[in-house]
Amino acid sequence: MYKKNLLALVLVTQIILLLSGCTPKIGVSPTSIDFGKDLDQAKIKVWNDKFIILKKLVFKVESDVDWVVGIMPTQDVSKKRKDVKEVTILVSREGLEAGEHTGKIIVSQVDPKTGKKVVPPVEIPIKITAEGGEGT
Repeated sequence: MYKKNLLALVLVTQIILLLSGCTPKIGVSPTSIDFGKDLDQAKIKVWNDKFIILKKLVFKVESDVDWVVGIMPTQDVSKKRKDVKEVTILVSREGLEAGEHTGKIIVSQVDPKTGKKVVPPVEIPIKITAEGGEGT
């Protein structure tokens, strides 16, 4: 009887450990974007990068800079590892001083019920170059 109880306890512990590691993990590509002097848009791919997937990845995409003028879509769902979602990032050099400007795209997992972020976000460094005369 003792061996059966011990075996059951070990099995339950292993299942709990397995399930606790099943929180979705955010996969992104590319891991950085350089818009240079000419590009006004780029695409990123986002997916649920967890090997064992029991939960869907509900994610939100945002930026920390004003020169990112559009993100489409700003929120989506990746249900499994091969369910790759494409997000378009639009930028504008209007109003920027000449030179290189940096920022980041932030991809966060959100709880679909509360909208709160639930895991550390993935940050994608971005940069853009503005030439003289665009800030006028």
